[in-house]
Amino acid sequence: MAYLAQSPIWAPDLSSIHKTQAFRDLHRLLRRRYRTVITTGSPCPPNAIPILTGATSALWDLGPDLRARLHQKWRNRLMHAETASLSLRRETLPDRPEHWLLKVNETQAHQRGYRSHPPAFLNAWAHANGLNAGFILSAHHEGHRIAAILILIHGTTATYQIGWSNPTGRQTSAHNFLLWHAARTLQSTGITQLDLGLIDTHRSPGLSRFKLGTGAYAHQYGPTSLTAPFTRLFAKQQKGGHIAAPAPSSW
Repeated sequence: MAYLAQSPIWAPDLSSIHKTQAFRDLHRLLRRRYRTVITTGSPCPPNAIPILTGATSALWDLGPDLRARLHQKWRNRLMHAETASLSLRRETLPDRPEHWLLKVNETQAHQRGYRSHPPAFLNAWAHANGLNAGFILSAHHEGHRIAAILILIHGTTATYQIGWSNPTGRQTSAHNFLLWHAARTLQSTGITQLDLGLIDTHRSPGLSRFKLGTGAYAHQYGPTSLTAPFTRLFAKQQKGGHIAAPAPSSW
């Protein structure tokens, strides 16, 4: 089985026609080698059936008037942080799995029940793309570290990968402070968009409001699609991918 997670990262000047053709060629190549192919976040390939609806992410365009586009409550929290005597420190991506933020993120993910990339992935990213293909920002109050975020950079876009805050960080709105400075830093280097990650207004309404409060918009990706020897028949019965696939028990 082959699993293709999310869409490829395309060159910025590639047309939609070339993207579609390249994705279909990749999918066709995988089908020659594997009986089953699962794709997520991309348009439903030929002869595939959608099995899950697409996830939704908050995408923050880093254009002009960045502060003016903040929602009022988010802007108020930022102003609160700016008067809390916080200091800001920046460092390159971690090059070892024992880095404190990676360990804290592992513990946090386990406690809160969400899945996160292992430290080895972020170390591999740093080694493959360079330590400057992202950064860590941390906020400090009275000499103590109270919050931190990790940002990955890819082409002209970036991803908010890790966020951590202790009680003092939450009281001082340090996360708003860090995310704002990350956006300004990215904007100044020509990055046009920051992916704030998945949002789920039912399971995590507070986190969703925090992300969308930046002025980010909700973007729904393509469905999770399955291609296997038996899916061609069902795919032919669909019209544009909008007819629900049969229940697994009937396959």
